[in-house]
Amino acid sequence: MSLNKRITLYRATRELMLNVVKHARAKQMEVSIREENGHLRIEVIDDGVGFDTAGINSRLLGSESFGLFSVRERIRALDGGVEIVSTPGFGTTVALTVPLKHEGDSESEKLEF
Repeated sequence: MSLNKRITLYRATRELMLNVVKHARAKQMEVSIREENGHLRIEVIDDGVGFDTAGINSRLLGSESFGLFSVRERIRALDGGVEIVSTPGFGTTVALTVPLKHEGDSESEKLEF
């Protein structure tokens, strides 16, 4: 996995964790990282206040959601995706998924945690 991809994933995960601290009023947060069908999946899960995900795409363009918008754009640039599952009063799960291998990636690069 390229250094650029690693840095992007680190920054995106950090942003999601900061969002939990700033907005979720959570008592607990969990971060999981796993390989799944040739993809790396990072989940940030909290038990905070949650939010209504209806209209999330339009809210991502608002100034209060710039961090989440930036995460989505950075992950898309890696041919990945962002999934947001949230229910008011029951917390939020945000999952980042990116392919582990792209054309042009070195065969000798290995994923290390």
